[in-house]
Parts: sequence; structure tokens; C-alpha cells
Amino acid sequence: DRAQAEIFAACETHQRKGFTHVRPLMLATYDRLEEIRLNKGQLLGIPSGLRDLDEFTLGFQPTDFVIVAARPGSGKSAILLQIASHAAKDDRTVGFFSLEMSQEQMALRLVANEAQVRGDDLRSGYATPDDWGRVTAAMSEISKRGIYFDDTPSLSVLELRTRARRLLMEHGLDLIVVDYLQLMKAARQSKDGNRVLEVTEIADGLKALAKELRVPVIAAAQLNRRSESSETGEPRLSDLRESGGIEQVSDIVLLMWRDREQDPLSDGEIINANLAKHRNGPTGPMKFLFRKAQTRFESVADWKEQ
Repeated sequence: DRAQAEIFAACETHQRKGFTHVRPLMLATYDRLEEIRLNKGQLLGIPSGLRDLDEFTLGFQPTDFVIVAARPGSGKSAILLQIASHAAKDDRTVGFFSLEMSQEQMALRLVANEAQVRGDDLRSGYATPDDWGRVTAAMSEISKRGIYFDDTPSLSVLELRTRARRLLMEHGLDLIVVDYLQLMKAARQSKDGNRVLEVTEIADGLKALAKELRVPVIAAAQLNRRSESSETGEPRLSDLRESGGIEQVSDIVLLMWRDREQDPLSDGEIINANLAKHRNGPTGPMKFLFRKAQTRFESVADWKEQ
């Protein structure tokens, strides 16, 4: 790791860009604005597949560093996997780095989500014949998508960057997903064990990767327990665990928490969400229906229309 870090630093010195005159920037900006004008109301970035979120972001844009933060068990991994799967539908290539779950676990969740069957029934063998018909159809569809999993534990930013570059060269790359940020290893371990500095370095590295490869990077992050102490349980940006650096370097931060006052639902549970930071657009609240058995998220508005 240390040798790789030194080699990368040496190479990076020659790759850093100098000044750019404003004229070519104006030409590129005009082309971009013209494209937006001609495609008014359409998503020009990578869609999440969740209507409320896409209305705020208009799709994730190149170089965006996106944080999805929640307490354990609130569906961070599920929503990241669903976004990755949806993004890969339109011939896009997604690199999914899972530091928490194995590839096999992720594959099972993908199938349950796509087929809309209970994961417990699949694992226990109690799926119905109708379920199996949907499962085989879902597997056939998922197999066509460009999703690449890496479940190496304790990855450093340098290792992740190397693997992302290789994926870009071999298959192309449109989106990087990391589950989750605090499980990553800093390239340089703090001598005094200062985890705040290490997490800040990891966040800086992921943002730099998004800019270098010009793709969105979406990472899950843990919230600290203090976020549960309020009456509603609504978290704030300051509740991001172990580092204020995550808040500073990110372009988009989506905070999620369980609705404590909700009535029991047979379909799932309501997850509150707040787009607490959006560097290039609006912020605001939204609600999702989380079908935990199927590891599937839906916008509440879409669910009510069904």
C-alpha cells in the first residue's frame, strides 16, 4: 500500500491540470445548457429509479460524490443496490464495491428485488411455483446488465481506485457504488489512531476518484447514535459518523430514518428521507416505502397510485 501510494503520488504530479482559459469552458457550458434546453424536464444524469429523488437531482451527474446515510438496518445497502441495478438497465456499467456483504448475498438481494419475492422464501426453499417463474425471469434480465461486484474487505482508496481504473479500461464505467465508506481503510494509517482524519482522507479520495474518472460515486455512510436522540429521530448533517469531512466534500447527502409514528403496514415500512445537501440544486424531504423482505424501495407517491 505504501509503495503504491508513493508511485501514484509521483504519477499524479504529472497528471494535474494547469490553468484553462475561460473560452473553451464557455463553449462547453453552452453545449451543455443547449442540451438541457432541448431535453427540458428529462433526466440527463444517471437515474436512481426513485421518482422523488430523481426530481431533486435530475439524475446523478459526472463527478458527483453522493452520500446515502442512515443508522444500521434502515436500508442503506438495499437502496444502493437498487440504484445500481436500475442504472445498469440502459447499457451502463456499474462497479459495486461491497465491503460488508459477499457477492452471493448481493446476488440474492438483486433477485429478490427484481422478482419482487421474499428473500426469506428463497433462502428457505418455500418459494411458490409462481415465485420461481418470476425468479427465473429476473435472473435472465439481471444477467444482461453491466454490474460488476467486488466484495474485498477493508479496501483502501488506492486499491479501489486501481480496480475502478481497470474496470473502466476493460468494460467502461458509468457509476461507482461503495457500501460502505466507514469500512474502508485509509491509505496512510494515522499514527495516533485518529479515525476522524482517516475517514476524511477516504472521503477526499472518493471525491477525487469521481472527478478523475468523471463518473458519479455513491457511498453509504453510518450515522452516529446521537441522531436517534431527537423526538422524531430525524438526523442532521452533523450526525455523519466519525468525520465532518464527509459533509464538506460531498455534493449530495441523502439522510434516511425510520418513521417512529407510522401505522403498521403489511407492505413494509415508511422510511423518511431528507436531501440535506445538494451542491447544484434544491434540497427537501421525501418518503419511501421499504419492502424489507424484498429489499426493495419505492416512492410513497408511486405506491399510493398502485
